[in-house]
Amino acid sequence: MQGSRTHLLGLYTELIRQDTIIEFLFWCFNIENLRKEFGDHSQIRYIKYITRNKYVRLIFDIPYIILKYRIDISHYQYITPLLKLSREIVTIHDVLFTRLPRIVSIGYRVKNRFFLRDPQEELMSCLQYRTYSRNRIAEHFKISEEDIIVIHNAVCC
Repeated sequence: MQGSRTHLLGLYTELIRQDTIIEFLFWCFNIENLRKEFGDHSQIRYIKYITRNKYVRLIFDIPYIILKYRIDISHYQYITPLLKLSREIVTIHDVLFTRLPRIVSIGYRVKNRFFLRDPQEELMSCLQYRTYSRNRIAEHFKISEEDIIVIHNAVCC
């Protein structure tokens, strides 16, 4: 299982298990895949993207969903939409692409530089799951390590 997927599955499975008054709106293109992972709960609502194009989703679909469903807090992996219409939590696992640019394609670097904002100015929180990466992220964005929350992968165990 992919690391990011495992991390999010563990995190949200545990949050749903807490049986709070929080409503989780999961949006994706293939809702059935998410439903297999999280099941049907009174706290979960599944919302289908309009388009498969990831850039169109960032520019149009996600802002539309946030406005339509009056979402208070949105959680993203690395990349956030251009329009900030809710408070944001962003999981950044590392910034290796900035420290060793030769190991990733130019397209990947350009995309991440454009969509990955400075958490100091734009984000409610910056989550990641390794202390080493927290230090590199703090160094890269010039923010305090205390402003970065480390959530270890075994969150649900």
